Amino acid sequence: MRVVAGLTILLMLGMLSGCDSAPTGGLRVSKVDRFDFIGGESSDTRMVAEGLSGIVYVGDNQYLVVSDLHARIHRLSIEVDPTTGRILSAEFGEPLALTDSLGDELPESDQGPDREGIALDPATDSVWIANEQTGSDTTFPSISQHSLETGAMMAMVPASPRSELFVFSKARTNQSLESLTRNADKGEIWTANEQALTVDGGLPTRSNGAVVRLQRLDSGCRPMTQYAYVTAPLSAMTASRVVEWGISGVVDLLALSGDVLLVLERAVVGGLVGKPTVRIRIYEVNRAGATDISRQQWADGLIDSTEPYVPIQKRLLVELTGKTGPESNFNFEGLALGPRLESGERSLILIADNGTGTSQTLYALRLVGLDQEPPTDL
Repeated sequence: MRVVAGLTILLMLGMLSGCDSAPTGGLRVSKVDRFDFIGGESSDTRMVAEGLSGIVYVGDNQYLVVSDLHARIHRLSIEVDPTTGRILSAEFGEPLALTDSLGDELPESDQGPDREGIALDPATDSVWIANEQTGSDTTFPSISQHSLETGAMMAMVPASPRSELFVFSKARTNQSLESLTRNADKGEIWTANEQALTVDGGLPTRSNGAVVRLQRLDSGCRPMTQYAYVTAPLSAMTASRVVEWGISGVVDLLALSGDVLLVLERAVVGGLVGKPTVRIRIYEVNRAGATDISRQQWADGLIDSTEPYVPIQKRLLVELTGKTGPESNFNFEGLALGPRLESGERSLILIADNGTGTSQTLYALRLVGLDQEPPTDL
């Protein structure tokens, strides 16, 4: 791969080596505690709350969660201590089966996977869901809208050849649209691919990050602008160990008031011995001054473009590290806002993708500096 002007700009900024440019926002995030529980059991395997990859807050102590294994939306009640921000309890409600526009339940065999992100649209009593496939077609990722009353599909936005989102069809296998969020006061929707598209560059290494695309859409999920975002390199994961393999990418987004956007990065590396290490990071990003790469000179890929571009700025807010494995359950893939605490801070909730089964893990955080109260959801 030849070095082009755009990549040179990134190297000059230090972005590919993990040097973060700080947005001007005053947000801070502090750790509270991890919460493990058993939940989501069902005699019908299609209804089990497993592989949970996306979560969204709907008000009070209520959340909606989406599975990357089954075509279901799970209702989840999480009680948060208003003083400390600790999670006191968590309990699943009755899941909602997703259907096509005619009301026929989506077949589990080929349309059960691979939903990864969820965003609430209270004006239409619906949710938007990011999916790494379109129906049974694994070639194109998509974003679909479903009624919260019936589960019926209301709209479908595929990354097909005639769509402005077509570039996302150039994703690596199982590394496309992993995240989704909606700005409550503007109605804008954001999504991103997890790993670099094949037309945008290579995967992250110990010394370099990878470029993914943050996609901004309007309230009807029509594409607006798009920005290059550089993930962190794997270097902070390695310590003195030799890294044999590693992945790093964007697994969720959270739009707050105004233009504030949080990015959840998840990295996993494996060494010569021991269990793989997981690193979870939350960044605040600022698109001021960043290049809109949805324009023609970058729309088909960044590798072959000779036009320079400026990536979106990012600032690290918090980092968590842990181990993978059936008993550790540290694969946090979903991020949601929570209730306001007595201190005026906001609760943040992480949810782990447990793979399979009913052993669930949440992680509570406290968000400081969100001055404007987001509009009330459902």
